[in-house]
Amino acid sequence: MSPPFPPTYPHNGNLRLYNMFPMLSYVPGPPGIDGMIAYVEQVAGMGYNAIWVNPLQLPGTRIQPHPGHSYPVTRSLYAMADDTEYHPVLFQRYPTKEACEGKIREFTQVARSKGIFPLFDLVLNHIGLNEEGLTPLQKRLAERNLLSNEVNIRWPDIQDIDYYLPGSKRRGLDATREDIDERKVDEVFSLLWEPFITHYIVDLGFMGARIDAITRIPLPILRRALALIHKLVEKTYGTQPIIVAELMGRNSSAYIEALSMCGLTHCFNSYSYFWSPDIEGGYAPLPDSPYLCQQQLTSSIVLSSPKKIEHFKVQILSAPYDVSRHNQVSTIYIYEKDARLYFVVNGTRAQLRFDDLKAYTFEEDNPSTGALKALCREYACCARPERPAVLEKITTLLYDNNSINVALNSLSKQLNAGGAIAITGNHDVGTLRAKVILDIAFSIAAKKGTASIEVYNLLKGSKIKALRSEEEWIGILREDFNLSSKDIEELYHQLPVRMREKLFIEILTSSGGWYSLAGDEFGICRKPDVFIPLVESEIPSGPSLFEIEALPETDKLKGFIRGINDILSELPKVEYSEIENTKIFFYEGDSINSQLFFVLRFSNALNKYFLFGYSANEFALQKMIPRAKEILGASHPCFLPGNYAYSISHAGVVEKKEICLAPRVFKALSVFADSTPDSDSDTGCAAAVASGPH
Repeated sequence: MSPPFPPTYPHNGNLRLYNMFPMLSYVPGPPGIDGMIAYVEQVAGMGYNAIWVNPLQLPGTRIQPHPGHSYPVTRSLYAMADDTEYHPVLFQRYPTKEACEGKIREFTQVARSKGIFPLFDLVLNHIGLNEEGLTPLQKRLAERNLLSNEVNIRWPDIQDIDYYLPGSKRRGLDATREDIDERKVDEVFSLLWEPFITHYIVDLGFMGARIDAITRIPLPILRRALALIHKLVEKTYGTQPIIVAELMGRNSSAYIEALSMCGLTHCFNSYSYFWSPDIEGGYAPLPDSPYLCQQQLTSSIVLSSPKKIEHFKVQILSAPYDVSRHNQVSTIYIYEKDARLYFVVNGTRAQLRFDDLKAYTFEEDNPSTGALKALCREYACCARPERPAVLEKITTLLYDNNSINVALNSLSKQLNAGGAIAITGNHDVGTLRAKVILDIAFSIAAKKGTASIEVYNLLKGSKIKALRSEEEWIGILREDFNLSSKDIEELYHQLPVRMREKLFIEILTSSGGWYSLAGDEFGICRKPDVFIPLVESEIPSGPSLFEIEALPETDKLKGFIRGINDILSELPKVEYSEIENTKIFFYEGDSINSQLFFVLRFSNALNKYFLFGYSANEFALQKMIPRAKEILGASHPCFLPGNYAYSISHAGVVEKKEICLAPRVFKALSVFADSTPDSDSDTGCAAAVASGPH
């Protein structure tokens, strides 16, 4: 069946996002838009449903030291100097603006034709600087006094946009309305963001965005920008957009409530492997696992538990609702207009998820509506001491009123909810393969007594960023951890399994899907770079994907990624209350190849368990289940009839079965990745074909 054109929002909210980094070469030759277009088909073949492209605009020429090297660099992708022109390295064969935009339209059209959402990168916090003179964008904003005078010490090639009143100290999501200069916000949106966002969605063909460094942007700016994205994508393509937040930092809990009011569909789990050298989470199957705790916290940005009507207070208004005045949380406002009775619900992160307050009308044919009207009029006319008694009668009627209960249920379950997404590589920090190699090397050294946690922290904090090749990385680890040739052999023996283990656990525990860095599918060790070296002839420009075909097949992850994405595509939508019940557990075999990795999830909507297993030994489900029973206990409800079990092989072949009554353990449902389903004699049940749980 051909994919929808344009694609529609994922039915279960699961995002399968590929970061198509523009500075990589996807076909023989230099990096650029042509290779990106050519590679879309392979991205679709791996089962991704969205592609995020880093900034394509003309960058500034300010020179600075590379964060991981000593040599000078310039033209960061994230230092936009002109919002109307494009990066010359990415569009080398296309000298005019019109030609560049024609290729971008071709890219987004090809993506949409494959059922893929193309996402652009929206950097709302800053612009780029030139080495000499003002950039075109800097000049336009400076003329209106819309740029900060503060110097960015860490990133000297950028300048922050000034959204703030003079004298305000709070910045980003810490800022309140008292800190924001509404005039500046209006001017920045008029001059820059409204035409920029509109151009990318309506003219260039994008269907959503990834929001850069979201905690550094004030809430009013976020809400305005994201509301515009929602409006334009829905109008242009007839579907909800995908909007992903880049959430960074350890103290993300302070920002959860603000972020829940922005209109995001997905948010990065900042404790993912490998997102940051300081805070990546572990996978211990314990309630206090940093990764799992952050998964639940971050998911609440998009998902939330339904809140019952009795948790709201009621306020009767004598005039129509005014959003600037009537904004108490956990409140239902009721008012009458043109002989119709309306209500507005205002909640908080823990209660409701919605982007804009909306007035709902009570159904006219409900018997309680007439009584409510009469009581509201009585409330407006009676003396103040009598109002509490009337309000109590109104509240009692509301509990049984269908209109308001339907609205509460709808609002509390965001229809396009996604969730937290896992990350398996970061262009600022390092790749999945490089980090897994480091961790295996440290583990081997620890057993020998040659490991140093100080050395490990230095390697993952800075040296991993500066890698130019895997050979260089192995040499560093060999020396710093005193590894022998036999140790390196053992490292490479474990590596293919350990990379798949990270993907398997991260992706299948995530509430909203995952994001992978370009090159992860081949196991590239060197991360892509946002900068251009000043002396390009002396510094390698980065990996080329077409050269990676020489890697051993066991190191390539394309098939495994396809299998994982196939599983994600058919799982039911996650509810917030289900997240805390997600479990990780392991079966420790005699060797790396005999270990089993498990994830267990539960769906409230289907009232079913989903058990997932991975092993390098190509365990069939019949062999996987006994191991799971040893760990969970045979009486665990996930082994009852009607639940689902999946296994994924090293190559990415997925086997899915429904648990049946003993002694008939399984009913064959499907095998993904062009594999042949098990026969009836293998399962003890009649074979059936199903597209997934319904």
